Amino acid sequence: MLAGNKIVKGEVIEPVDENLLKSLDRLEGYVEGRSNNLYVRDIKNILTEDGEEMVCWVYIYTDERYAQDNGILVPDGDWRKFMEERGELI
Repeated sequence: MLAGNKIVKGEVIEPVDENLLKSLDRLEGYVEGRSNNLYVRDIKNILTEDGEEMVCWVYIYTDERYAQDNGILVPDGDWRKFMEERGELI
């Protein structure tokens, strides 16, 4: 995702321990301290569908221009729905 103020629907995975965080970093190609990561992993306050505020790790593109040129636009911010409609998510 890109930094901004639009709604993004995601999934909260918990509990997050050191092993899970390492697995998610591998999935996103993120290496802490590396200068050429595609994403930065950051802590953000989020709201659940129930309106509960939580603190979560999120991955945000480091280069907005690259994301706009090479990323996949998800018009309504719901990646799971987008992939299901494309028939690419089981």
